[in-house]
Amino acid sequence: MHCASIRGLIMLALSAPEEGPNLSANLPGVLGGPDWLDSDRYEIVATAPADAPTYQLTGVMMWALLEDRFKLSAHRETREVPVYALSVAKGGHKMSPLKEGSCILPGATPVQRPQQGQPPPVYCGSGTRKANGSDIKYDAHGMTMTEFAGRFFGGNVDLPVIDRTGLTGRFDFHLEYLPEKMLAARGLSEIDSDLSVFTAVRVQLGLQLIRDKGPAEVIVIDHVERPTEN
Repeated sequence: MHCASIRGLIMLALSAPEEGPNLSANLPGVLGGPDWLDSDRYEIVATAPADAPTYQLTGVMMWALLEDRFKLSAHRETREVPVYALSVAKGGHKMSPLKEGSCILPGATPVQRPQQGQPPPVYCGSGTRKANGSDIKYDAHGMTMTEFAGRFFGGNVDLPVIDRTGLTGRFDFHLEYLPEKMLAARGLSEIDSDLSVFTAVRVQLGLQLIRDKGPAEVIVIDHVERPTEN
């Protein structure tokens, strides 16, 4: 890991599933802790067994590293906090229902490791991001709206997002947008850019984000220390 903030590593560890492709529906916010959790940057060099799957490397193993080297302790709470409510915009949504066989449903099969030279399997509920110049392309594979609200928006908007679309089932969709930092670098705001997350979600997916209040799970940091030198 290069130039990583500790809060970012905590979020990475929380976003990884504990048991393969059964991804958690929501990525909680991380509250508390000293300012250096965001300002200090670290190089993380670690080794693991060659057959360790990626979700373990970035999940339980990363969390164990944070507990060991940074003396991290934290707990989960549900709090009534400012949120964005994800709902269907006027005119209806523009997403496609899941195509049967296009992804592997969570829990349907054991975790599959790709054969050499073969692409990794695609699990329903996952999303892939690719840079397209300065824009980001996001493709969702068999994702529920609860999963989309909980996974996509972290780091892209300033509040937790909760699903109030009322939509059931799984969807495939494509989204192109500019992260907030890239908008700011161009001197643009979320209001006057067609590629802001707020506008892109409304125009391309037929969904909207409305500021509201609601219950959201958060991680509260109880203790953390800067690491001693190796």
